[in-house]
Formats: sequence, C-alpha cells, structure tokens
Amino acid sequence: MYETLKMMRGILNGKECKVGEKELIKEYQEKLSPNILAYFYVNNFGVILQISKEYPLLLSEDVASFCLQELDLSLQDYNLEMDNKFITYFSKRFKNLLRTKTEELYLQKNKANILCDNIEDKVIINEDINNFYIEDIDLLLSEYKLTNIEKTQSKLKLAGYTFKEISKILNYRPITIYIRNEKIKEKILNSNINFT
Repeated sequence: MYETLKMMRGILNGKECKVGEKELIKEYQEKLSPNILAYFYVNNFGVILQISKEYPLLLSEDVASFCLQELDLSLQDYNLEMDNKFITYFSKRFKNLLRTKTEELYLQKNKANILCDNIEDKVIINEDINNFYIEDIDLLLSEYKLTNIEKTQSKLKLAGYTFKEISKILNYRPITIYIRNEKIKEKILNSNINFT
C-alpha cells in the first residue's frame, strides 16, 4: 500500500489543493483524471490504512488495488447533491468490497482443504511418502494429466507442506495456490483412474 502511496504522490500536480472536494469530484466524473484519483488516495490514506487493518488476511498489494478500484467507482458514482461526505460514502463501499474479498478467500481456503482431503483419499499409497521414489510420484501424477506446475504443487502437498508453505516455495500468492488446487481437484475427481 505504501508503494501505491508513493506512486500516487508522484502523480499529483498541486492544482488539486486549490479546488474544493465537490469540484474535484465533478471534474473526475467528467474527465476521469488520474491526478484527482491520486489526490483522493493520498489525502484519505489514513482512513484507507485503518480500514485495511480490519482485513489482515488480504495481501497489501491486493488491498491497494481494491482500494483504487473502489475509489474510482465511488468518485464516478458519488451524487454531488448528497449530504454525506465523500469519505463516508467511499469508506462504506471499500469495507463492503474488502469483506466480500475476505469471504471469497475463506471460501477458496475451504475448497482447498476439501481438495487436500480428496487427493489423499483418491491416491492411496501403502508406503510412507518418504520412501516413495520421485519417479513413482511422477508416474502417479501423470495419470491425471496435470501440468508441470500442478504436478509440482501436488508433490509438495503429498510431501506434507501446507498451502502457505507451498505458496512461498513456488512464489505464488496463496489465492493462486487455492485456485490451482481447485483445478487439480477437478482433474482428479473427473478421472476414472483407481489406485487401490
């Protein structure tokens, strides 16, 4: 979020401070000027930061992106005749968006946990995974027609790594790992292969 703040400060040209808030909003609605968007981000950063702390599961980069998205929409949709201050209007919308994104993340995590259970149920290995040769795991996973990254992720899961550890090892965001696990689950569940 702080990187976005630095970037937004660089966009400002100083003219924004000489005009009132409603005039800036009206101009934004007409021209979609990036420097006005930057002005509202920079001037309301304290509120944005405070709201984002209520949703610690979301990555800072994602929160900044969600914030800019919602700030843009709020500026476009804000009714200049409203008695509410713009920051109140934006804050409600931003909180709702972050709440929705957090719920989606929880849903993906739950699906990923179900996937984990299904992989272990579907692939029954009578030997300890540490004694199982890598070539055997590759052969086993190739039967499911997984991509290379899906195979790698599956191997890590079979080796006992958590989703969080896998995301760090593969250098992907956790949400990407969860979504990929959903795809792996579909491939495994839709196969007619039985390893019992």
